[in-house]
Amino acid sequence: MKKTWSFELLQRVGNKRLFTAHWGTDNLEWMKRIAVSDCVVFSDVSMPGPADSVLKVLAQVPNPDSFVFLCNDYQVYEDRRRAGLNAHFINQNAFINERRLDFQESADKEYDAVYNARLRPVKRHSLAKLVGERLKLALIIGHHTPGLGSIPDSEIPKNVYMNKFQLMPETVSRILSKSRVGLILSESEGACFASSEYLLTGLPVVSTPSRGGRDFWYDDYNSIICEPNEDSVYQAVQTLINEPRDPKVIREGHIKKMYMHRQKFIERVYKPFVDGVVDDREADSIFDELEFRRYMAFQSKFSWKSMESILTFIDEDRSVYDDEPERFQPALEPVVKSVL
Repeated sequence: MKKTWSFELLQRVGNKRLFTAHWGTDNLEWMKRIAVSDCVVFSDVSMPGPADSVLKVLAQVPNPDSFVFLCNDYQVYEDRRRAGLNAHFINQNAFINERRLDFQESADKEYDAVYNARLRPVKRHSLAKLVGERLKLALIIGHHTPGLGSIPDSEIPKNVYMNKFQLMPETVSRILSKSRVGLILSESEGACFASSEYLLTGLPVVSTPSRGGRDFWYDDYNSIICEPNEDSVYQAVQTLINEPRDPKVIREGHIKKMYMHRQKFIERVYKPFVDGVVDDREADSIFDELEFRRYMAFQSKFSWKSMESILTFIDEDRSVYDDEPERFQPALEPVVKSVL
């Protein structure tokens, strides 16, 4: 299978282009072609390495100031800021499209707990063992990355539901609505879409202590952070079942934080890029137009492109292949201020 890289064009304003991509040291070939007038925005997919590793890559490109880093985790942000990187504490889960989640406040509850996670060792499914034995546990399993290693069957907790095929987002949302509590048990990853999807569906979350940024969305009302052992996870789930939270309060609290971070993106990244060319009112409404998954380049199948195609587009503003699903159409068409 041909190797591909995530790379998206968000907008073009004059000779300036705004891109988003997935950070990686193997991006260096196309990063060297980015012009001083361009802006590339990276969001952390998983827990990133130290700022020193980023600086080593940027030292090899001609226009290091063209690269912006959005950080899910505040400690990561502090590390990058101290290193002099163009970094902002803007959690990528702020870009989830909350309108695509089917919020059913009064849905009948079929499951006491749900865990939406691939069967990978880092997800620590075994911590849900007692939950599965004593309560009704639903497992939503991601089948979109079959090449990644899975846990043995013996570590899969007992459950009353587990999907055999990749589910549509609408089906996932429906299962969440039928659940009382969402589980997220990894020690370290990124901002974790599943965790925010629980909260946006009105589910309180049981989480273990974590690094990577998902804890930004938690508070004393919408979650319990428990010790990483089977009994603590079970007791936390029981507490949330016995002391139910208001799903509307949980959802609205998450959306409020999302809007705060979206506005930070507009003020600190987007408006400096358009530099007065786009009316402030249009800039403030970009999230009504932007296809959210195109912003998070790694989330869209069309975002994954061959290196040859990326290099050709950067240099010539076109794709080298017409018959490949590698689109470079801008996600946003700017409304340019009229000059009187």
